[in-house]
Amino acid sequence: QLRVHGDDTLMLRSHKYKGSRLTVPRDPEDERFVISFDLDSPESCADAQRFFGEFGFVVFRNVFSSEQCQRTLDEMWGFLESDEVHAGRAARAPAFERASLARVSRADPATWGSPWTGLVDEGIVGSGALFLPQLLRNRQTPNVFRAYELLVRPSPAGLLVNQDRFGLFRPTRGIEEYAPEVAALDPAALARESSLARPDRATVANVHLDMNPWAFLSADEDTRSRAVLDALRYRHAHDWIEENNHIGSILSLRGDGAVSHIQALVNLLDNEEDDGGFVLVPGFHHDLVEWAHATETSLRAENGDRVKFVVLPPESGVPAAAVRITARAGSMVLWDQRTAHGSRPNASKRPRAAVFFKLFEREKIGAERAPCQGLC
Repeated sequence: QLRVHGDDTLMLRSHKYKGSRLTVPRDPEDERFVISFDLDSPESCADAQRFFGEFGFVVFRNVFSSEQCQRTLDEMWGFLESDEVHAGRAARAPAFERASLARVSRADPATWGSPWTGLVDEGIVGSGALFLPQLLRNRQTPNVFRAYELLVRPSPAGLLVNQDRFGLFRPTRGIEEYAPEVAALDPAALARESSLARPDRATVANVHLDMNPWAFLSADEDTRSRAVLDALRYRHAHDWIEENNHIGSILSLRGDGAVSHIQALVNLLDNEEDDGGFVLVPGFHHDLVEWAHATETSLRAENGDRVKFVVLPPESGVPAAAVRITARAGSMVLWDQRTAHGSRPNASKRPRAAVFFKLFEREKIGAERAPCQGLC
């Protein structure tokens, strides 16, 4: 029985989210991780479909092999160690530090400090989509398409994969690993220093929606989204990111119950609770419409209908309902885009590393965009 919950009270009267606080089951073989499913087992796949419908997310294990994870990690570190990244970091450093700025080295965590690269607060490596050999090979992984096809049930025209970048949450604990001289401290002092190690490397905790929930309720949103997407010409790396957050309106939902807009990530390392990373509000996709109506005079007034990345503040009550979704290396986490999600900062000695995905139904790529994506 997969339906396990505590307080099943839905949001009432107030715009503060009280939610259906579903309890996410743990992996029976390893309590460090949430429950996951096996793409090679028909019975497990059927359970995964039901779980996804109820919770708004699902984890499939062994989508990447351990060798594929390692090749991807090697490519990420190779990018971070590159002349391009070093030049960008040096340009952001104070003038008096530029000459002495150490190049990033995967073997030396002391070089993982500021100025960093990419979207630093979000732990994303790369400002726009990165077109690197292993990243491109990853996007042709059969298991990635199998997972999506199980949930999306696309038309015979099939699916197309997006382009994206790496996620890296640098360790923020264990100062002795970064400053060997601290080892000379007495144990009590070392413990105090370790608990405060490298807070400057922490990402910003957040819960958000990669869509506009109020525009989603408007029939005009389908026309607006199509206009934005059809205008993309992919001349800039960020165009590949822009396309991810336009999901149309509630009227575009499929009548067969399948979900067209699903986001995903694959962990490159085991991701435990304290390592930081993905959080999600289980079941939020069921409450989205009611919640959006309830917040029209508050959060909608602050954000408007055009913003496609909506951060949900603590006072909304939504972040308090978020839980960490922990998973093994090679596991793929997929979530309904209508589900509030985000991340928590790393609070461990271990890095968190991942790559991101979204697949689209090919038939929904308009004739104006297709040539620009190289599809014609």
